[in-house]
Amino acid sequence: MPHRILSKLGEIATPAFVVDEERLQRNLQILAHVKKQSGTKILFAIKGCPLMPIFQMISDTLDGFTASGVYEARLAQDGASIETEIHTYCPAYAESEIRELLALQNNIHIYFNSLDQLNRFAPIIRAHNKFAIIGLRVNPALSVAKFAKYDPCRAGSHFGVSPSELTDVDWNLVDTLHVHALCENLAEESAKLITHTGALLKDFLPHVTSINFGGGHFITHPDYKTDVLINALKEFKARFPHLTTVLEPGAAVVYDAGYLVASVLGLQNNDGVQNAVLDASANAHVPDVMKAGVRLSVLGETEDQPGHSYTFVSRTCMARDVWGDYAFAQPLSVGDKIVFADGLQYSLGEANWFNGHPRPDLAMLETGGNIRIWRHFTYADFKHNYST
Repeated sequence: MPHRILSKLGEIATPAFVVDEERLQRNLQILAHVKKQSGTKILFAIKGCPLMPIFQMISDTLDGFTASGVYEARLAQDGASIETEIHTYCPAYAESEIRELLALQNNIHIYFNSLDQLNRFAPIIRAHNKFAIIGLRVNPALSVAKFAKYDPCRAGSHFGVSPSELTDVDWNLVDTLHVHALCENLAEESAKLITHTGALLKDFLPHVTSINFGGGHFITHPDYKTDVLINALKEFKARFPHLTTVLEPGAAVVYDAGYLVASVLGLQNNDGVQNAVLDASANAHVPDVMKAGVRLSVLGETEDQPGHSYTFVSRTCMARDVWGDYAFAQPLSVGDKIVFADGLQYSLGEANWFNGHPRPDLAMLETGGNIRIWRHFTYADFKHNYST
């Protein structure tokens, strides 16, 4: 079936991030199925796509949000209903940040990364809000992440306490344990983490009321076997029936649920290489293209067939600001629209103003077919970041 967005390109000024409401709802339906069948809470990790206009839609299906600090927590509060749970984890907090989190009206969960931070700040939380949930992150020492640079369990990692440190925990200060080992992993690795955690922490789980298995579960990917995850969660809950289980995917919520739309501004042939210069920048708009070697597919490309080949480059001054090589059945012309698929995950949170080039607009392709423009960035936005 042709992508709906292709008939709407004339209504989209570029560059633009465009949420596909229909595809986002598809992902949420998959996650709702996992929730129902496994009895597990599912949160949205905001870092995956901190786009506040979609938060209410997400909170209508999921149980809340995971924030990486005060600002993301506040964004969740501003973008969703007051009953929504907000779980916040940060490798280290300042005391002022703890007090700011406690001032939020939502159901707040605060996870600590070390015994030092736990012992310093948990008493403050207990004194201020007896309903606040306190968590402690444990490094499960299970390296299964697809990308070594994103492995939170690599040697020397600063994420979480070692299981041996749990013998020193004051369990009156801890309500939940948190483990994280995955990065866009499929169901077999999700199940491995869940089973591994049950064996690793069996002596400590009776002290807490919930366990958070972190993010990186790529639940909405077509190769992800949700029944494997559901069965692993059911087996865990059968072994530890007193525990509430939690997952906090980020990328899986917005996987293949939106696009980055760009335009061809120029064509140039150097040394036999046909460059197409776009108004979207890999370095500024989707930094994972350069940082992690991610290749975004483009609608209409003939990846496995001969065609008219182009290297997509950006118009910044960075020589390696390159999207990659793409081929099409027909030659490109200046003014053509380029639609990068799966353009949302981790893009918005990492996008920047490098060289002062405009940030992409924020928009939605609604289920009914309308294009809604949420935000158009201007020079005033650029100036605001760098002026008094």
